Amino acid sequence: MVTPISQIFRFQQTAIASIRLILNKFVFAICEGRSSYIRNP
Repeated sequence: MVTPISQIFRFQQTAIASIRLILNKFVFAICEGRSSYIRNP
């Protein structure tokens, strides 16, 4: 049986994983941009 609390917890875990994925992509893009800028000022 799925309780509302367990469903909220499952949604929170999914949201946290999604936010981490998006932030990881942002950090990667920033690092790529910085390294490109440093090589070609």
